[in-house]
Amino acid sequence: MKKFLVVSVLLVSLLACSKEKKESLSDIQKREGIPVKVQEVTDQEFSKELYFTSSLGGYKQTSEFSPIATEVSKILAKVGQKVKKGQTILRFPDDKPSANYLQAKSAYDNSAKTYNRMKKVYDKGGISKQNMDNIATQYEVSKANFESASQLVEVTSPIDGVVSAINVSLTDNISQGAFLFTVSDLSKLKTKLYASEAQIMQMKEGQKVRAEWNGVAINGKISELSMSKDPISQSFVCFAEFDNSDMQVLSGVLADIYVRVIDLPKAKVVPFKVVQKDKDGNFVYVVEQNIAKKRYVQVKEQNETMVSVDGLMNGETVVLVGYNMVYDGGKVKVVQ
Repeated sequence: MKKFLVVSVLLVSLLACSKEKKESLSDIQKREGIPVKVQEVTDQEFSKELYFTSSLGGYKQTSEFSPIATEVSKILAKVGQKVKKGQTILRFPDDKPSANYLQAKSAYDNSAKTYNRMKKVYDKGGISKQNMDNIATQYEVSKANFESASQLVEVTSPIDGVVSAINVSLTDNISQGAFLFTVSDLSKLKTKLYASEAQIMQMKEGQKVRAEWNGVAINGKISELSMSKDPISQSFVCFAEFDNSDMQVLSGVLADIYVRVIDLPKAKVVPFKVVQKDKDGNFVYVVEQNIAKKRYVQVKEQNETMVSVDGLMNGETVVLVGYNMVYDGGKVKVVQ
């Protein structure tokens, strides 16, 4: 009999404990509120960027090709070297028949000596003006011929810039038209972007652009937008320019390009995941004195993770975690 009573008491106790355990979570939430994490509303910067991948090139960039079939006798610059317009980069042999360099140089030297000598005679009245004009004309012709011949044996830089590529080596035998070298103005870089219809509608000239390569970021702007779709790529071609005055980024590299299409210095910003929707519109939950309140908002702009909204005030707290468990008027407990 005693044994039966003891067993009965234990069963009643276990049932009571079991009942308490089943009701504990609900009881706690009713008593203390649904646990939530919140964020205080403040004015924040809000931006949206479009992402592209594109190669960067020199703002001014030109390549030179061999005017004759010959061999390389001298290389007077190296990749990465700054050069001036007209500076000799490569030389070919002077005695190459196709260049006619030595003959042109000899004719020019003789013509220059004759011109200088006869100019003194002319200044003293020793020859007529017509004779002096003929000598001057012959001098100018020989000078032009020599300059043309020089261009066949001395290949110079067409612009101020940096030698970004040299495609030949000393003593190489090269054919006419062979690629020799490239000179780039790397103080600025440019790139071509291919935008979709949705992207081009968000873009305009002057928008901020950022290029990132190998851990280095350079800033620029959209310089040109096409008004019609390219028939080959079926996209809208856009151009961007970047400041590269310290030349940290190389020409020809593939970079990540970010075009900032929205840039708000002050906005009420929340994660877009906390914005819910019902038949009356978009809303979030704010906490007032440990009570969840449904607050309708107007979504203005959206990027990959955040939205800017109207309808919230600085200092209010928006539910970030637990927003899918709370309800309007329900008690909440703010936890860290």
